[in-house]
Amino acid sequence: MIPIIPALPYTAHPDLLLNFFFFKTTIYNLMLAIACLIVPVVGLIQAKKKNKNIKHTVWFGFLVMLGIFFGSKLLYIITRWSWLMEDTSRWSIMISGGFVAYGGIIFAFLLPVIYTRLKKINYWGYTDLFALGAPLANLANRIGCFFNGCCYGKPVVMNIPWAVDYLNAARHPTQVYHALSAIIIFIILLRLNKKKNFKGFMILSYLVLYSIFRFVVEFFRHVNEKYIFFSLTGSQWIAIFMIALAGLIIYKKSNRFKELNF
Repeated sequence: MIPIIPALPYTAHPDLLLNFFFFKTTIYNLMLAIACLIVPVVGLIQAKKKNKNIKHTVWFGFLVMLGIFFGSKLLYIITRWSWLMEDTSRWSIMISGGFVAYGGIIFAFLLPVIYTRLKKINYWGYTDLFALGAPLANLANRIGCFFNGCCYGKPVVMNIPWAVDYLNAARHPTQVYHALSAIIIFIILLRLNKKKNFKGFMILSYLVLYSIFRFVVEFFRHVNEKYIFFSLTGSQWIAIFMIALAGLIIYKKSNRFKELNF
């Protein structure tokens, strides 16, 4: 007989306010702000190390930051439009939450394309500068989710010592799973960053790694049934698409890189 292991106590703090001189904010919003800022900051650090144009990097990073914020918000609205329209008071969630990570990732990739086309600079050469910041942004975001009490896991089906007691059930701490995966991705990218490869390799590697971990963690995450299609969640289907797309680009670019360096 398997002994019953009590779940770890867990309390969300979505309304806990932090005071910063003249304004107040929740832990979730603070971590989201850090997530948006950390990507361009890391990009600038990498630009200096690799002698990239700082002005282009600043604009690229600014558009990445906008993409993270507005993209994640937009996808949340699109995927929950009917739910939001049922009760207009639900729109208040936009102040303290209401984000979908994949929306931020997609728009963080798309918005800088406009700038690189206008300035006629290599898009992939600048994307790699922000690759190391991406998992750190994911880490900050999931810490915010943990304090906010969102993105929580399914009830456990067997005793595990790290289950958390939340909403009257012992659940998987999926926010922690996401945070740990972000740390693993960051370590892998650090090693890859030391190797010479084609432009875009770092950011594409991040996209593949993030999507793989996201696909796996989704099995343990609580998801409304209306967002499940053919036994997989919407995020898992996006992850499959991202892995396939990034994998195809990596394959084509790596072959070209090998031919040029043969």
